[in-house]
Amino acid sequence: MKAKDRQTLMDIAVSSCGDVEAVFEIAENNDLSLTVELSGIEIDVPEKSNQKVADYFADNGITPATASDKSEETQITSNDGNYILMSNDGHYILTINI
Repeated sequence: MKAKDRQTLMDIAVSSCGDVEAVFEIAENNDLSLTVELSGIEIDVPEKSNQKVADYFADNGITPATASDKSEETQITSNDGNYILMSNDGHYILTINI
């Protein structure tokens, strides 16, 4: 698969294999560090370890891309104290429950 803009190896592990633990196998098989910038790189992924999770991402057209550029972030605070970090183009990045 070809990595999309802002995707991390963890994003690829969860969406393609269904399990974040696949991140180590993906990194090793592709001779990559866990923190390498992936945009446009062709990545070989192993067999799905959790078919149900991988299918959920595929069936719902979800492509996680959690890497961010600080200049593109907007922080939103909800009334219940939860923080949501979103990019200015509307992509969901992170939620923190406090």
